[in-house]
Amino acid sequence: MSIWQKWLNVAVALLLALSFWFSTEATAQATVTSGDTGEVNTGGTANLLDVQLEVQGLDGDIKPLTSIKIEEGKTALDALRQVLDASSITYEIINGSYGEYVQTIDGLSAASLGGWDGWSYEVDGVAPNVGLSSYPLAQGDKVKVYY
Repeated sequence: MSIWQKWLNVAVALLLALSFWFSTEATAQATVTSGDTGEVNTGGTANLLDVQLEVQGLDGDIKPLTSIKIEEGKTALDALRQVLDASSITYEIINGSYGEYVQTIDGLSAASLGGWDGWSYEVDGVAPNVGLSSYPLAQGDKVKVYY
C-alpha cells in the first residue's frame, strides 16, 4: 500500500469519527427549562413523553426527582444520560457482556463497597428484568436510579 493510500485511509477514518461524534453530540443535547419544576426538554418535533427520573447515591439524592420530556422510543438509559448531561453530573457507562452498564455516577463507582454492589434502577417502583439500555420508556414512567 502506498503512502498516499495510507494517508487517504487515515483521513477518511478521521472524517467518519468526527461526523459520528458531532451527530451524537447534537442529539444528546438537552436544556433545563427555567422555573422551579426542574424540567428538562430536548426540543425537536418528535412525539415527546413526560417522564420523571431521580438518582440516589449512598448518601441520598445525587439528582432529585426531575420531570423531563424525551422522545418516544428512547430508553431509561437515554433519560438518565439526558438528566445527567443537563445537570453537568459526571458519569461513566461501559459496554459489558450484557450490554451497557452504569459504572459511575458523580464519582460513585460500582463495586466501591467491595462486592456485588452497583447501580440499579426501578420504574414505577418495580425493578425490570432488563438493563437500562433495553427498557423502553412509556408516558408517565417514574424512573429511580439508585446505588
